[in-house]
Amino acid sequence: MHQISYVKLVVENRTKSELLSMSAFCATNSALTCVKLGCSFSYPATITRKHHVPARTVMKQGQKQSKLSPLNRILRFLPFRRKPSQEAVPVDDTPEPTRYDWAVLVEEFEIRSRAKQRATKPPPPGVELKDEIRYKKLMFLPAVEIAAMAALTQLMWNFGRLFRLDPLFLTFYPLPMFYVCLRWGVKKGDAVLMVSLFHILMLMGPLFSVLYLLNTGIMALVMSRALYRQWGTPAVVATGGLAKGVGLGLQFTLMSGVIKENAWSFIGYQLQDFIQKIVGMIWWITRRTGVAPSPTLFQIQCVVGAVLLFHSMLHVLCTYLSACMILDRVADSGVEFERRIRLPGALEYAKKKLIETERSRTY
Repeated sequence: MHQISYVKLVVENRTKSELLSMSAFCATNSALTCVKLGCSFSYPATITRKHHVPARTVMKQGQKQSKLSPLNRILRFLPFRRKPSQEAVPVDDTPEPTRYDWAVLVEEFEIRSRAKQRATKPPPPGVELKDEIRYKKLMFLPAVEIAAMAALTQLMWNFGRLFRLDPLFLTFYPLPMFYVCLRWGVKKGDAVLMVSLFHILMLMGPLFSVLYLLNTGIMALVMSRALYRQWGTPAVVATGGLAKGVGLGLQFTLMSGVIKENAWSFIGYQLQDFIQKIVGMIWWITRRTGVAPSPTLFQIQCVVGAVLLFHSMLHVLCTYLSACMILDRVADSGVEFERRIRLPGALEYAKKKLIETERSRTY
């Protein structure tokens, strides 16, 4: 009642213009107060959240209420006014990040995103992310090695085909792909194969490119995954031999399309005539009577398939042993690999014996 009488006294002692200015001022002040309090007139107390009220306007328990304007003092007693929530809102005392902190955070996020997208290997623990020289080395080194190994593969295939050096380079064709796969991962090894095929296609033509894919590419593709997963020697030789056999079968199919004749049957007939002549010579030397037996075409084809499979297994075994010896020596020289090649038991035993003999000579 005292406040209402005070308002009446103020109204009686003021002119009309002063009352209008006072009412406008009180309305503006009440609107600003409503905004500062988080619009507590419109939101119920049960759904008031922390982000509706700024941290600096939240009152702690035991803190005195700030002074209100005369209009707010009157509105406080009206029935449509909702009471504020009595629960204490937790105050966030953490300091707000400055402009410099935001800049550093954004820069760190950009560097990490670029390192995740482009770099194949994260920086070592001792190197900071802001070291741009180290970052560029890690980003471009795999691409450089992929190009170098692909050029080396194309050069060996070119010399082997043009100068008839396949018996010398046959076990070394897949080694560049194995090196990149064990050093940078399976995807980079596949990139070596694709770039090598492109080089051979541009320099030697599509026929030599397809022959490299069927003769060596499929076998290298399967063996690189087996070596990266560190399979045992029997698994590597079996999977590589099957891949090599599939490549030879596709090569016979391609040859049949080129010569427009069934190459597999043609080889069977040629071998059948050759084997029949040999059996006839043996029959004549031993002076046996009767007609010399001759094998059927199906039997000859089965024998040829078994010989080709044995040849594939032997080729894969020699390639695997040479890769183990060379890549293990490269790893001992200080080159970092993601996965080190797994040596067979005999090679690992021989390596231990060699190390023991070298130590005994030094001491």
